[in-house]
Amino acid sequence: MELYLPERGLSSRRACGRVQRVEFNHDVYRLPTLNQMFGSHFHERGKVKKAVELALTRLFRTRLDKVVGYPVDFYFVWSNRTRRVDPDNQASAGQKLILDALQKAGVMENDGTYHVGRLYHDFEYGVKEASVSIELVERIYNDDRLKSVGKGDSISIRKRVPSGNGRKKKRRVSEQLELFDLD
Repeated sequence: MELYLPERGLSSRRACGRVQRVEFNHDVYRLPTLNQMFGSHFHERGKVKKAVELALTRLFRTRLDKVVGYPVDFYFVWSNRTRRVDPDNQASAGQKLILDALQKAGVMENDGTYHVGRLYHDFEYGVKEASVSIELVERIYNDDRLKSVGKGDSISIRKRVPSGNGRKKKRRVSEQLELFDLD
């Protein structure tokens, strides 16, 4: 099955880094919806989250390689037999569990804003088997995502430094930034 991907600028994103795909049946892995997660007691939620993450972690360890180019764009295709589940309920809870499992599997370092780029969701209905297709598109950091500082820039911070009489006072101290060359 070919994934639906937005046409705008796709070829430039694919040229930047590696693309990995994984597909699995979300009925088998029992991905809960957001309503199912919030409708249960917090101890039950924790048990469900732990069980689903464990199963997904095992799957991702066998099928995916470690991500090296951040941030990563995610393309989710949710295939359902019927239209009984709201798309926002399915995508939000499933996406959270999937990203957490990718981190626990060691595929991604973290699932924060520094590592996760864009999240795209598409929904299909009327299929025989309910499944989720995930495409991870690795990108290389570009300049607009990095903090714009130059070599030799300094920052001024307040630091407790000892004064002449033995007491510590807050004084402004200028420190040199250590910047690494990204090339």
